Amino acid sequence: MDKTQVTIPEVLHHWATHEPDTAAFIFVDSDMRRRVLSRSDVYRFASRFAAILRRNDVKSGDIICNTLPNSPERVVTDLGIIIAGAAAMNGQIFLADGEDFIGSLRDSECKAVILDPLERRGAAFVLSKLENKQTSDGRVHFPELPALRTLLVYCLESRGGQPSFLDTLEDEQETFVADVSPDDLAYVMSTSGSTGFSKLLPHTHARVCNFARNFAAACGIPRKRVFAETTTTGLPLGDDRKNGIRLAADTNSVAKERNGDDDDIQRKDQDDADADDDYFPNDSISRQGGETEDEKNTSDPSVERQAKDKNSSEKHQAKDTNRNQDTLYANYVYFNNSRLGWSGGFPAEFLWYGATRVLLDLSRGPPEDPVAFSVALAMREGCHYAFLLPFHLQQWLSREELWRSSDFRFKVIGLAGQPVHKSLLQHPALTSLCQSVNVFYGSTDLGDLTCNFAVDPDAYEDGNNGKPFPGVELKIVDEELREIPQGRELGEVLVRSDMSFTYYLSNEDATKKTILPDGWCRSGDVGYISEEGDLFVICRSNFAIMRGAYVVYPGWLENRIKHHPAVREVFVVPVPDPALHQELCACVVTHPEAEVTVEDLRAFCEALFLTERNDHMTPVPRYFLFFSDFPTTATGKPCRRSTAATAVSRLLQSGATPTD
Repeated sequence: MDKTQVTIPEVLHHWATHEPDTAAFIFVDSDMRRRVLSRSDVYRFASRFAAILRRNDVKSGDIICNTLPNSPERVVTDLGIIIAGAAAMNGQIFLADGEDFIGSLRDSECKAVILDPLERRGAAFVLSKLENKQTSDGRVHFPELPALRTLLVYCLESRGGQPSFLDTLEDEQETFVADVSPDDLAYVMSTSGSTGFSKLLPHTHARVCNFARNFAAACGIPRKRVFAETTTTGLPLGDDRKNGIRLAADTNSVAKERNGDDDDIQRKDQDDADADDDYFPNDSISRQGGETEDEKNTSDPSVERQAKDKNSSEKHQAKDTNRNQDTLYANYVYFNNSRLGWSGGFPAEFLWYGATRVLLDLSRGPPEDPVAFSVALAMREGCHYAFLLPFHLQQWLSREELWRSSDFRFKVIGLAGQPVHKSLLQHPALTSLCQSVNVFYGSTDLGDLTCNFAVDPDAYEDGNNGKPFPGVELKIVDEELREIPQGRELGEVLVRSDMSFTYYLSNEDATKKTILPDGWCRSGDVGYISEEGDLFVICRSNFAIMRGAYVVYPGWLENRIKHHPAVREVFVVPVPDPALHQELCACVVTHPEAEVTVEDLRAFCEALFLTERNDHMTPVPRYFLFFSDFPTTATGKPCRRSTAATAVSRLLQSGATPTD
């Protein structure tokens, strides 16, 4: 497949002018408040926020850190940053001292931070601990962060008579869309590595769109939704843009002007749809996306809805419930609750397919029972497709009482982020939850690489991630980087594709170690390519631990644990876990006569991280084992691998098995 040569503003404008009232994002918070952004809402609010950014001295190419939680506000601000010609960067804070957040601001030379002042122990809290020599013009000046000049503070709720952020956008009159190219910087993502080792990955507009193409396809959304197949030469950006300012326009009239260009496209789309029938059964769908009139009345009033004539509304809804409809943009509803700032949570399904994304609104905090809430949300919105981490699917299957009595059923569930085991795919409740499962493989730095479509659970082998997407090259090499032929011999997975990153920000050493002179990239994963051409990924090539969707580098955590006065030596090693694939076990040698308990060490480790995020995203060891000394190598050095094997054996013998 050819490299995509479009920009994100073009894509957003495209969807805003094609069935603009179709829901793009549906957010529901812990109080059951339902807020909907339509396709036109997304473009309208984002272009207004882009104008605000420009007035705040944000320039093309600037990197802007966004710390807002999953919410309509996060979508609008992320995309507004990009429409303004700047690059959005996810602001993540895991460590209690904010070291990870401060480091990313420094390494990226971030120019502005978007934050909610009311978020407990959030960005405002971390930055308040730094010296701030505010300038005479009101700009911030942190000596530790010399590039940072602006804090954009927005309350997500109306408080004390002050309007909420979306209320301010309703009153904003100016819009702006920068003139950007596919090779301009659009987004800075961070790798999944935990505990101080995340690296910053700059992605261009073209690379983001290529990533979106494969990600959404891997989650099963039919190919006829592909954005590039609905536009032949890109989107016109001429008459309605003057000097970089997009004038306010009636999106419905713009769409009408373009309808004449869609006839040939629609015929091509039908051909593609016919070719897709083998993958996607043409069965009935319980509910199409979008909003009914009653739902609109219950949506948050801050999210403006464009008025529709009653007759045209009824006609549109009739089309939505007709599986054989002629419209080019039949709506697909897709559940993906991953964080918007991560690669798995980036709104790929909307950008590339125009699909409706359903997710939790975290602006008021997480629900008490996230699993029950997520299941109920997917059922209520009639989601057809889903992206889940394997351990999330395990949680859903273990609580089948939440959905088994209904007729709800996904068409496809896409699984990625951690190795998938055959036992999960053979769970007896899985066929009641979905028609088929796709297992795919990729990474933030390399993009989505392979997919095992419509997996047969009985024939599946652990680690089988399927064949590469078009445009993706794979090979297996030995320690000398010599290619290994297809078969069962293990080696490191090397990748070359149009989605692979080109450099890490402020990390030249890591870039040189990862990107080889001939353009191949080292994945750090060990596996093989079968004679049938399927990629099997077995483990990491170094001491990194694959815990859920995150790669934990134990060195940082070991150094922190050594700061405990009772600890002499420590190894943090992986032990098997049926949900997360691997869990953390801290193996500790104490100083002579030191007195310390497991509870003491656990509390010490928990204090390193934000307690609000003490979940699968926070790398606190689940197990702690004391050793008198570690096993050694032939040269007398402590042996990590032997220690890990001993840890697994001891846990099994004690009954505290890592497979509980």
